[in-house]
Amino acid sequence: MKLDRASVLMIWGLLDLGFFGWFVGTSLLAGHVPIYSNLRSAEEAATSFGSLFPIAVTALSTILYVSVLVSGTLLCLRKDFGVVLAYAQFPFRLAFVVPSLFFIPWLVAPLPHRIAVAVSIVMIVGSELFKLWSLWFWQRRVTAA
Repeated sequence: MKLDRASVLMIWGLLDLGFFGWFVGTSLLAGHVPIYSNLRSAEEAATSFGSLFPIAVTALSTILYVSVLVSGTLLCLRKDFGVVLAYAQFPFRLAFVVPSLFFIPWLVAPLPHRIAVAVSIVMIVGSELFKLWSLWFWQRRVTAA
């Protein structure tokens, strides 16, 4: 397979869609309605603690999850706005621990906890930086051509 811009966009797009599918699937398997159950839990926590902070954090994470679905779709369709959205997601993916390589937690699960946390952080930050670099690199090649 020749690696070109279309392939890079498709790979990252499929990984975004894979994350969203994993999120929806695990929610459904746990007997929850994706997104709605998160917002209801945040509302209950906000009422319990007398603070809107849980709602604000959950709303931001919900926006991120929906944007991952949108970016995945746009990247698979090779749309430039998908790349822009991927750039914008970067700090929020790190803050909410939403890695593009959504299977990282499974890879480190067999490791002792402290090592797994350290390896996860390195892998998540590294993979997100690699994603940004690869999108930038292929975008630059297209505009230079």
